[in-house]
Amino acid sequence: MMVAAEVLFGILVLFMGRELFWLFVGVVGGMFGFRLGLHYLHGQPHWEILVAALAAGVLGAMLAILLQRFAVAAAAFLAGGSFLPVLWGELGLKTGHLHWPLFFIGGIIGALMSMILFDWALIILSSLTGSVLILDVLHLSIIGRSILFIVLFVSGVVIQSLRMKKRRPLTEQKSY
Repeated sequence: MMVAAEVLFGILVLFMGRELFWLFVGVVGGMFGFRLGLHYLHGQPHWEILVAALAAGVLGAMLAILLQRFAVAAAAFLAGGSFLPVLWGELGLKTGHLHWPLFFIGGIIGALMSMILFDWALIILSSLTGSVLILDVLHLSIIGRSILFIVLFVSGVVIQSLRMKKRRPLTEQKSY
Protein backbone atom coordinates (compact mmCIF):
# COMPACT_ATOMS: atom_id res chain seq x y z
CA MET A 1 0.00 0.00 0.00
CA MET A 2 2.80 2.43 0.91
CA VAL A 3 4.70 1.52 -2.26
CA ALA A 4 1.65 2.30 -4.42
CA ALA A 5 1.12 5.63 -2.63
CA GLU A 6 4.79 6.57 -3.03
CA VAL A 7 4.70 5.77 -6.77
CA LEU A 8 1.39 7.62 -7.23
CA PHE A 9 2.66 10.73 -5.42
CA GLY A 10 5.96 10.42 -7.29
CA ILE A 11 4.18 10.41 -10.66
CA LEU A 12 1.91 13.33 -9.72
CA VAL A 13 4.78 15.44 -8.41
CA LEU A 14 7.02 14.45 -11.34
CA PHE A 15 4.57 15.56 -14.02
CA MET A 16 2.38 18.14 -12.25
CA GLY A 17 4.50 19.54 -9.42
CA ARG A 18 4.35 23.11 -10.70
CA GLU A 19 0.59 23.12 -11.19
CA LEU A 20 -0.11 21.19 -8.01
CA PHE A 21 2.54 23.06 -6.02
CA TRP A 22 0.59 22.46 -2.80
CA LEU A 23 0.91 18.70 -3.40
CA PHE A 24 4.64 19.10 -4.08
CA VAL A 25 5.06 21.08 -0.85
CA GLY A 26 2.94 18.53 1.04
CA VAL A 27 4.93 15.57 -0.31
CA VAL A 28 8.26 17.22 0.56
CA GLY A 29 6.91 18.03 4.04
CA GLY A 30 5.76 14.44 4.44
CA MET A 31 9.10 13.04 3.28
CA PHE A 32 10.99 15.31 5.63
CA GLY A 33 8.58 14.53 8.49
CA PHE A 34 9.06 10.80 7.89
CA ARG A 35 12.85 11.12 7.99
CA LEU A 36 12.71 13.20 11.17
CA GLY A 37 10.22 10.74 12.63
CA LEU A 38 12.55 7.81 11.94
CA HIS A 39 15.34 9.67 13.70
CA TYR A 40 13.51 11.23 16.67
CA LEU A 41 10.77 8.64 17.18
CA HIS A 42 13.16 5.72 16.95
CA GLY A 43 11.69 2.73 18.75
CA GLN A 44 8.12 4.05 18.52
CA PRO A 45 5.43 2.19 16.59
CA HIS A 46 5.66 2.68 12.82
CA TRP A 47 2.17 4.20 12.70
CA GLU A 48 3.29 7.08 14.95
CA ILE A 49 6.07 7.92 12.51
CA LEU A 50 3.59 7.80 9.63
CA VAL A 51 1.19 10.10 11.51
CA ALA A 52 4.02 12.57 12.13
CA ALA A 53 4.94 12.46 8.42
CA LEU A 54 1.31 12.89 7.38
CA ALA A 55 0.92 15.85 9.76
CA ALA A 56 4.04 17.49 8.29
CA GLY A 57 2.71 16.90 4.78
CA VAL A 58 -0.75 18.34 5.55
CA LEU A 59 0.84 21.33 7.28
CA GLY A 60 3.08 21.88 4.24
CA ALA A 61 0.12 21.69 1.84
CA MET A 62 -1.92 24.14 3.96
CA LEU A 63 1.02 26.56 4.11
CA ALA A 64 1.42 26.24 0.35
CA ILE A 65 -2.17 27.33 -0.18
CA LEU A 66 -2.02 30.18 2.33
CA LEU A 67 1.54 31.42 1.90
CA GLN A 68 2.47 30.37 -1.62
CA ARG A 69 5.95 31.86 -2.02
CA PHE A 70 7.09 31.13 1.55
CA ALA A 71 5.87 27.53 1.41
CA VAL A 72 7.50 26.92 -1.96
CA ALA A 73 10.78 28.44 -0.72
CA ALA A 74 10.64 26.23 2.39
CA ALA A 75 9.85 23.14 0.28
CA ALA A 76 12.62 24.12 -2.15
CA PHE A 77 15.03 24.37 0.78
CA LEU A 78 14.03 20.91 2.06
CA ALA A 79 14.00 19.35 -1.43
CA GLY A 80 17.38 20.84 -2.35
CA GLY A 81 18.77 19.88 1.04
CA SER A 82 17.47 16.33 0.75
CA PHE A 83 18.61 15.91 -2.84
CA LEU A 84 22.25 17.05 -2.61
CA PRO A 85 23.37 14.39 -0.07
CA VAL A 86 21.52 11.72 -2.10
CA LEU A 87 23.23 12.90 -5.30
CA TRP A 88 26.57 12.91 -3.46
CA GLY A 89 25.98 9.29 -2.40
CA GLU A 90 24.77 8.23 -5.87
CA LEU A 91 28.07 9.50 -7.25
CA GLY A 92 29.77 6.97 -4.97
CA LEU A 93 31.05 9.57 -2.52
CA LYS A 94 30.66 9.11 1.22
CA THR A 95 28.71 11.82 2.99
CA GLY A 96 29.88 11.02 6.53
CA HIS A 97 30.37 14.32 8.38
CA LEU A 98 29.43 16.22 5.23
CA HIS A 99 25.74 15.23 5.36
CA TRP A 100 24.50 18.36 7.17
CA PRO A 101 26.75 20.83 5.31
CA LEU A 102 25.59 19.27 2.02
CA PHE A 103 21.98 19.47 3.23
CA PHE A 104 22.30 23.20 3.99
CA ILE A 105 24.17 23.98 0.76
CA GLY A 106 21.53 22.12 -1.27
CA GLY A 107 18.79 23.81 0.74
CA ILE A 108 20.15 27.29 0.12
CA ILE A 109 20.52 26.55 -3.60
CA GLY A 110 16.92 25.25 -3.71
CA ALA A 111 15.50 28.22 -1.81
CA LEU A 112 17.42 30.74 -3.95
CA MET A 113 16.21 29.00 -7.10
CA SER A 114 12.62 29.27 -5.87
CA MET A 115 12.98 33.00 -5.20
CA ILE A 116 14.71 33.88 -8.45
CA LEU A 117 13.09 31.45 -10.87
CA PHE A 118 9.82 30.53 -9.14
CA ASP A 119 8.18 28.48 -11.91
CA TRP A 120 11.38 26.82 -13.08
CA ALA A 121 12.41 26.03 -9.50
CA LEU A 122 9.06 24.30 -9.00
CA ILE A 123 9.51 22.34 -12.21
CA ILE A 124 13.09 21.28 -11.49
CA LEU A 125 12.64 20.49 -7.80
CA SER A 126 9.33 18.67 -8.27
CA SER A 127 10.88 16.64 -11.11
CA LEU A 128 13.80 15.74 -8.84
CA THR A 129 11.46 14.85 -5.97
CA GLY A 130 9.10 12.80 -8.15
CA SER A 131 12.02 10.92 -9.69
CA VAL A 132 13.48 10.08 -6.28
CA LEU A 133 10.09 8.93 -4.94
CA ILE A 134 9.65 6.55 -7.86
CA LEU A 135 13.24 5.27 -7.68
CA ASP A 136 12.94 4.64 -3.93
CA VAL A 137 10.61 1.69 -4.50
CA LEU A 138 12.60 0.11 -7.34
CA HIS A 139 15.51 -2.21 -6.75
CA LEU A 140 17.86 -1.51 -9.64
CA SER A 141 21.59 -1.52 -10.20
CA ILE A 142 23.41 1.79 -9.89
CA ILE A 143 23.57 2.09 -13.67
CA GLY A 144 19.86 1.26 -13.98
CA ARG A 145 18.97 3.79 -11.28
CA SER A 146 21.10 6.47 -12.94
CA ILE A 147 19.58 5.90 -16.38
CA LEU A 148 16.02 5.78 -15.05
CA PHE A 149 16.63 8.87 -12.91
CA ILE A 150 17.80 10.84 -15.95
CA VAL A 151 14.84 9.62 -18.05
CA LEU A 152 12.30 10.45 -15.31
CA PHE A 153 13.83 13.81 -14.47
CA VAL A 154 14.10 14.97 -18.08
CA SER A 155 10.54 13.78 -18.86
CA GLY A 156 9.21 15.63 -15.81
CA VAL A 157 10.96 18.85 -16.80
CA VAL A 158 9.89 18.59 -20.44
CA ILE A 159 6.25 17.75 -19.72
CA GLN A 160 5.89 20.43 -17.04
CA SER A 161 7.57 23.07 -19.18
CA LEU A 162 5.27 22.25 -22.10
CA ARG A 163 2.27 22.50 -19.78
CA MET A 164 3.59 25.83 -18.45
CA LYS A 165 3.66 27.30 -21.95
CA LYS A 166 -0.04 26.48 -22.32
CA ARG A 167 -0.90 28.31 -19.09
CA ARG A 168 0.17 31.51 -17.39
CA PRO A 169 3.08 31.23 -14.98
CA LEU A 170 2.04 30.77 -11.33
CA THR A 171 3.58 34.12 -10.46
CA GLU A 172 0.99 35.80 -12.70
CA GLN A 173 -1.99 33.91 -11.30
CA LYS A 174 -4.02 35.31 -8.46
CA SER A 175 -3.91 33.53 -5.12
CA TYR A 176 -7.21 33.06 -3.36
